[in-house]
Amino acid sequence: MKGSLALFLCLGFIWCVMMPAAAQENEKYTENSDHTTPLEETPDSANVTFTIANTFYKTTNGIHWFTSPRFADLLGSIQEDLFKVITAKGFNVRGPYESYDLMPFQDKKVIDLLLLPTVELSVMLKDQQEKAENIWVPAADQIQTGNAVISGKFILEMKEIATRELMWVKTISFKSFEFPYVNKVTYDEYAHSKKYRPGQLYSYDLIFDGMAKGIEQQYPDMIGTIDSLIDPEEMVMIKKQAQEIKSKRGY
Repeated sequence: MKGSLALFLCLGFIWCVMMPAAAQENEKYTENSDHTTPLEETPDSANVTFTIANTFYKTTNGIHWFTSPRFADLLGSIQEDLFKVITAKGFNVRGPYESYDLMPFQDKKVIDLLLLPTVELSVMLKDQQEKAENIWVPAADQIQTGNAVISGKFILEMKEIATRELMWVKTISFKSFEFPYVNKVTYDEYAHSKKYRPGQLYSYDLIFDGMAKGIEQQYPDMIGTIDSLIDPEEMVMIKKQAQEIKSKRGY
């Protein structure tokens, strides 16, 4: 009980602290998403069965933010919170499955709709400057500064399970946010970066840290919006349309 109370207080404190806009700390940060869903209704009271696919990540400029351990919890959080939203509205959920191809035929016969979540983030770097920490010292440490502007969106697609025909889609844009970064490396690291990774940052760790913090702040609102958009009456109507499509495939 004491451990649960301490965890609750710790999580509450994290959500209440706003991200500093003027400075970035050079420390490890892991995205930690959380959301409180409505009280659950009776499971399957809406008589619609879903399955939730693994979260898909997209980047628009080649910066593979989704490979960073800072976002290690995001994939699981999205699936878990979508599960809570769906079941709280009285729907049934099958799975999870490793992939669509590994979904058993008998399960496909029962499932009505497939949910596919996608997170797309873009990073724009600006105001970049490089200089030696001390111009009077040979082979001095090098400092790289600038600002990062983050934008993106969350896309939730709903498809008929057998044909994967699109039945419903919602796109929620993240509010663009900006933060500064300061990278400091030794001269040898600087020389190596210039030789093998020209035009890139010395390190993207601070970028990923800032991205994770910014997305964490917006995550509850995103899930809350999804919760408001998934309407049981509409889902029943979509199920009927999906069943017509499904019957043509012999399911």
